Amino acid sequence: MSKHKTVNQNEERKMILQGFAYHEIANITKVSACSISDRNKRIYKIDLISNFRNNIFNKLEFKPKVTDSFGYWFSGYFDGEGCFKFEFLNRLKTKWTSTRLGVQIKIRKDDENVIDYIVDNIKVGNKHQCGRYQTSHSSVLWATNSIKDMYEVIVPIFEKYPLHTKKNNEFENLKILLKEKYICTLGGKSKFQQTQLYLNKFEELSKIVKDKRHNPIIV
Repeated sequence: MSKHKTVNQNEERKMILQGFAYHEIANITKVSACSISDRNKRIYKIDLISNFRNNIFNKLEFKPKVTDSFGYWFSGYFDGEGCFKFEFLNRLKTKWTSTRLGVQIKIRKDDENVIDYIVDNIKVGNKHQCGRYQTSHSSVLWATNSIKDMYEVIVPIFEKYPLHTKKNNEFENLKILLKEKYICTLGGKSKFQQTQLYLNKFEELSKIVKDKRHNPIIV
């Protein structure tokens, strides 16, 4: 005779309201994520994204976990060497079906110690060895496209230690898209379901960024 795991629906519902993703609840309760999802659809009827947006997101507060000396240095260095990434992925016929946001710094390999300094202080993102950079030099890259890391770590840094070039405008556009993606993934914990509304907004803001990069305003 098969044994079935006893489900505490009150506890399960409480965790959903607290913003846990299905797979997180499954890991805690040892009940399958599919069955939790099914019970939510049939019994609890909690809209995960609306619940996170209305009851959890506004209570969150993230502060930079770096020193002021590093924060101001990093902001200035990123102004010169950094890049915000707005990328369309997975083209289906004439339409794009997914997107990716990211931050990166790519420099010559003989300055690799700078990337190590960034990784040691920020503690998010990854270092990658790359090919030739501009001339005969190899390069090294620091980058992250993790929604959780960008919203909880990178955004607070640039909010406290502002960028001063046109990259600050790019940051503001990135932040709009990043905020929506963070909410819709329950804090970067669930898969992001692309909507046409988001894709349209992404296209609008990324075009603004692209146009300003290719047509800089000369003062």
